[in-house]
Amino acid sequence: AIPSLQNSKWISYLKVRGAISKSGNVNLNPYSLQATYSQPAGFPYGSTVGFSANGTIPSPDLKPEFVNTKEVGIEMGFMRNRINLEATYFNQNNTNQILQVSQSSTTGYTTGLANAAAFKNYGVEMDLGLTPLVAIGKGRIDLKLNATYNDNKVTSTLGNVPVVIGGTSGFIQNAAASPTVNNIAVVGLPAFAFQMTDYLRDSATGKVIVDPSTGNPTQSPSLVVTGRTLPTWIVGITPSYSIGNFSFSMTWDYKGGNDFYSGLGADEDFAGISAASAEYGRKRFVFPNSVYLKDGKYVPNTNIVVQDGNYAFFNGTATRVAIATNYYASAAAWRLREVNISYNIPLKWIGNGKVIKRITVAAVGKNLFLFVPKSNLWGDPEFNYSTTGNTFGLASGFQSPASRLFGGSLTVQF
Repeated sequence: AIPSLQNSKWISYLKVRGAISKSGNVNLNPYSLQATYSQPAGFPYGSTVGFSANGTIPSPDLKPEFVNTKEVGIEMGFMRNRINLEATYFNQNNTNQILQVSQSSTTGYTTGLANAAAFKNYGVEMDLGLTPLVAIGKGRIDLKLNATYNDNKVTSTLGNVPVVIGGTSGFIQNAAASPTVNNIAVVGLPAFAFQMTDYLRDSATGKVIVDPSTGNPTQSPSLVVTGRTLPTWIVGITPSYSIGNFSFSMTWDYKGGNDFYSGLGADEDFAGISAASAEYGRKRFVFPNSVYLKDGKYVPNTNIVVQDGNYAFFNGTATRVAIATNYYASAAAWRLREVNISYNIPLKWIGNGKVIKRITVAAVGKNLFLFVPKSNLWGDPEFNYSTTGNTFGLASGFQSPASRLFGGSLTVQF
């Protein structure tokens, strides 16, 4: 509910937001309070209050964000436009970007809204059309190709310190032992990188350090920052074939150069239904690629097994399920995005076009096949727990699984 207006700090804040006039009257103008308060579900029934603070508080000194874009391109056609080529180079500078910033819930708000970062994007977009690519009898095959390379980098942040954009704290439900993963803006790194829990590792070799007595790995006291959330390459391939009234086309696409985290992996380990939980027959094992401290130096671990290869290891807070890097992988994927098949009914079957000009019967299938690297054990890397904000590459186990879609249509033109 709205805090007491006897609180001088709140009075000052509301005056800045324009919610209190110079005469001291409360102004419920939606343009001044909409970003801070809303009516909760159930109002006006029961004991539900009229207005409640939202989870996000905007900065009182927000400035407009700006995007300065420079582009140069070329367009060429050859062989009477049978071959068409387009290419565009772009360079964008994004300043005063307004981002949702994670903050301590002790402030009363889980996120803030501020001019938190500046970054730049640069790359090239390319399109190639071959019409036709080849003629086969009375039919023809056309081909369209497009590719985009987009690199980005954070150039500044709020207070010149890393800014947490959002993460697993925003999942619908998150167990206490689950990993911590965030999108984070760090100067010099991509917009944006991942911040996550990891094992304690030997700085010289990168191998996991285990306890020489128990054989169990240890969680690092600090979060690691790595990877990137957005793809650097997006490629589309659309071949099509047509002959007479019949046409067939498909669209393939590739996205790569980025990474993702799957909360489904941690949930599977917790339930004991993952491939990893059964890899060693649920028996004690030597943690792979591990080292332990002996006589003041780290030596390879070849015989010290974990205390428990079953539930205690895969669900323990300091073993597997709490380590985000176990569920972090390349987001590269080839996908058969769409297939279209259509047929125009011959005019002689419908009165030679005197009344009905055209009837088209079509069938479509979407998201038919997905090919991912072996490191991805959990499915579609495009899943994201949120459809708002600037968080990407964070998949929750509470999302619906990827599905294939099939449909058809009948189009009649008069």
